[in-house]
Amino acid sequence: MSDQSVINLAVALERVSLEHRISLSPEDAYEYVGQALDYAACDALAMQRLVTGIGTHVPRVNFGMGDPSTGRTHHRIWVGNEGGRVLYVDVSKGYMTEGFDYKALELRLLFLAIDARAEDAEVQRNDARYWMFRYGWNRS
Repeated sequence: MSDQSVINLAVALERVSLEHRISLSPEDAYEYVGQALDYAACDALAMQRLVTGIGTHVPRVNFGMGDPSTGRTHHRIWVGNEGGRVLYVDVSKGYMTEGFDYKALELRLLFLAIDARAEDAEVQRNDARYWMFRYGWNRS
């Protein structure tokens, strides 16, 4: 279930700030990108496809049958502006299975960048605890 107040805040912030990031659940990020301002390089529908695509490639929590958290998303999506729109995929490695192939995930997310017309797409962080991927678009 989306938190409309957070989505409204993110949309309002985008209209007045050239430098910000806000962390959203994948569900809230989907709603946000549908309401955010279109940039010349990216539109709302392409952004929604991107968020949906990310959700299909980042595995969900699996603590076994019977655990109420099994099947939930655990990654966060940071949306914002760094002189142009940015979207970060933030994955906590503690929820991933041992031996998970982050290189394969990187390649899948790079492929999604094509449809979203991202001008930048790259891994920003890869340490023992976190893995983060960044998409970026200029305003022009």
